[in-house]
Amino acid sequence: MYKMLLLEHPENNHYFTNGFSNVDLKLLSFKHLYGKHMLNDNHFPFETTMVPTSQYVFPIRSDKLGFFAGETTLKELLTDFSFNIPDYVINDVKENRCKILIDNSIESYDVVVTDDMSIIKEIIINTIKKYDLKKTDVILLTANFRTWLSNDFLVAVKNWGDTRITPCDSNFFNLQKNLILSKAERSKKILTFMRKERSFRFHFAKFIYDNNLKEDNIVTFGKNVSPYYWDNNSKQFSADFIDSLPWEYDIDLKNNKDFDLLLARGDAEVNAYLETYINYAVERSITYLEYELDISEKSFKPIAFLQPFVIFGQPGSLVFFKDLGFKTFDRWWDESYDSIKDEAIRFRAIANLYKRLTRMSKQQLAEIMYEAWPVIEHNYYNYCDYIKTGKSDQNLLKIIKESFDK
Repeated sequence: MYKMLLLEHPENNHYFTNGFSNVDLKLLSFKHLYGKHMLNDNHFPFETTMVPTSQYVFPIRSDKLGFFAGETTLKELLTDFSFNIPDYVINDVKENRCKILIDNSIESYDVVVTDDMSIIKEIIINTIKKYDLKKTDVILLTANFRTWLSNDFLVAVKNWGDTRITPCDSNFFNLQKNLILSKAERSKKILTFMRKERSFRFHFAKFIYDNNLKEDNIVTFGKNVSPYYWDNNSKQFSADFIDSLPWEYDIDLKNNKDFDLLLARGDAEVNAYLETYINYAVERSITYLEYELDISEKSFKPIAFLQPFVIFGQPGSLVFFKDLGFKTFDRWWDESYDSIKDEAIRFRAIANLYKRLTRMSKQQLAEIMYEAWPVIEHNYYNYCDYIKTGKSDQNLLKIIKESFDK
């Protein structure tokens, strides 16, 4: 197995400085660096080392170099930027003992074709030119499941979010199973977590508000969680709707600093899966792009906690899950929304499905869960196997092996 070389921060041993010079560290922040907590959370299938070994990777975290929330200052700072790599590492790269791994596996936005929300591709190319590297010396690791390849560097796919949700423990499994098989009545119907105020989420929340669907369900939606999204979207909506926000359940959406509470690691969120029948996983984008598929931890939560799900995301999301061996719920509702590329038409289809499911009685929803139990159980064990066998790492390991063999 390959190892990864990490360079400890000179002033804070909880962080690593891979890819950044001392000057860079003064301009950027700790959020741009690897933290030990990240690397202890199944981020890579590698052992760490502080000294070069026979074959190793030199990882550089790039995801926080995106300026998608209107961070023009960061964009200006990174103009003509290149990563800083020690000479001995570069020498090992040229002797085929090391590969440079540009790690964008936390974010799913495209950086190969359009690079709209970052200049990561430009930074990679600048780095290649700076050190006179070959295409096979550098690997971009992306969470974009529909990524295109590059003429300038290798591309591997691994989504950090797809293994960050821990499958429920045996106590929860048995409790949820008993509730499902006994057709127990639950306090609410649909579970829908939305935090940042992206445009399509704004419209979805307004649809829920206008159709009086919130009371029957658990729905969260932020208020100025992201000033960029809030300022761009909030002014077009009515005052009564805006005044009803934020919709909160388990955490303070704006001020929460505990990232674990966004990963189903808090008792309140875990309990929400027992209080509801169906999960609406509202992803980060609904725009169809032939070179991008954004799937986050949000879509794995209902699988890990034994719920049927609807994925409100980019077209092809359900196809992606089926390709991984999961089963979906077209026996109980129309899933043709997943193939609709027109955003407005798909939005209406998914919103109308939300209304129809909310209008069902709790007895009807309990019956759906009861009938769907074999699918729910299959998905849970398939996810456990997906994590245990390291399937999410296979493409990365394959690309690394092929790059060393060339």
